[in-house]
Amino acid sequence: MVTDFWAWFGLLGGALMGFLGWWGGRRAIQGKRGLDERYVRVWERARAKSWILTLFGIYALFLALFLGVPLTAAPVLGIMLVVHMAGWALLGTYYLLRS
Repeated sequence: MVTDFWAWFGLLGGALMGFLGWWGGRRAIQGKRGLDERYVRVWERARAKSWILTLFGIYALFLALFLGVPLTAAPVLGIMLVVHMAGWALLGTYYLLRS
């Protein structure tokens, strides 16, 4: 029962914290006129490249499966979510700093 509580707490708390971070960040840059076409283009480009990283992650997981690593749905989906979201965040930050 304790494990279920922490699982729900992590799942819902993580989603809530992610939404609040996104919302707060957009409000912060909106006040400084940061939501311009350059910002939108950078994050569109980062999202497109993160799908390429996600594709490589899928291939890596298939390779691990073919090599005999026991994989279940929850860890695989977690790995894919981390690869995609971390790739999106890191690439977006890189493109913002570079531009």
